[in-house]
Amino acid sequence: MSEIAVPPHNLLIHVVTADTMGTVKRQLHDLPCELSILGPDRQDKAKLDFIQGLGVE
Repeated sequence: MSEIAVPPHNLLIHVVTADTMGTVKRQLHDLPCELSILGPDRQDKAKLDFIQGLGVE
């Protein structure tokens, strides 16, 4: 994997995934991001709910 630059302090990165392979925590352990792992059902709705829950600024 190539190096990823650290984002500015005012940027928050969200990773929303089903983590089908069960490896996302290990892969993202040193990245400055918020991780949300979805359950197996209605992932389309869960992703939409997550985005709507972020609100608008």
